[in-house]
Amino acid sequence: MGTIHVKYFGQANEGCLFKHKKLYHIFYWYFEAFIYNELLKIVLKLITLSTMYSILAQKFSYQKGKGA
Repeated sequence: MGTIHVKYFGQANEGCLFKHKKLYHIFYWYFEAFIYNELLKIVLKLITLSTMYSILAQKFSYQKGKGA
């Protein structure tokens, strides 16, 4: 009787854990996608800022060279 109860409890527990794992995987996937999205935005901002800065620096250096 005791072994049957343990087996049944083990199966029920596995089912519960499986449900939690499924939820965890879905949550983790959304979280991962969100993080990647934010990182991508930051990287794109940095790239645009650096290109703008380099263009401005080139313009100013060109004007300085022209003036001198």
